[in-house]
Amino acid sequence: MQPSSSEREEMTVPLSVVLIISLCLLLLIGMVNNHPNLEGRPLLLLPDVWQAVNYQQRAGAWNRDFQDLERDLTGLVSTNQVGDLLSQTQAAQSAFERAVSLTREIDQVPAPVATSGLREMLSNTALAYLEASRSALRWLNIPKEEIRNDALARLQEAQVSRKELEESEWIKAR
Repeated sequence: MQPSSSEREEMTVPLSVVLIISLCLLLLIGMVNNHPNLEGRPLLLLPDVWQAVNYQQRAGAWNRDFQDLERDLTGLVSTNQVGDLLSQTQAAQSAFERAVSLTREIDQVPAPVATSGLREMLSNTALAYLEASRSALRWLNIPKEEIRNDALARLQEAQVSRKELEESEWIKAR
């Protein structure tokens, strides 16, 4: 039994239809993988621009981490009494470890050349919070008023550094 002529016919798709479908597919992929700028227009992401945008996003996340760390440290040193020493020391140790982790992460993540100023600000802020958390831990271990005042001063320095970071165009532009 031989196949009928309708079964043997091959379907041909015009070239124009293939081109239109391909262009639509490429447009869709481009829209999904592209970030809009502040005006909502697509941003041309060359490799160096892509790296700067990614670093800027990470900087925003690190800034939020600084805010969380600041909140925890403020709670630790705001009272001039040492209460439950074990839980306070554990909280201070946790804050110190987070500050160390943030400092290491900021130091180890490669920054594009365009963001070198941002990297310096992030590094200075991380070091300020590391010092503030170290001072808070020290105050809990040696609860003297001058050590508490030093911890408060270090925390205030870290806050100033974070506020300078937030005023950066890199963070504002997010």
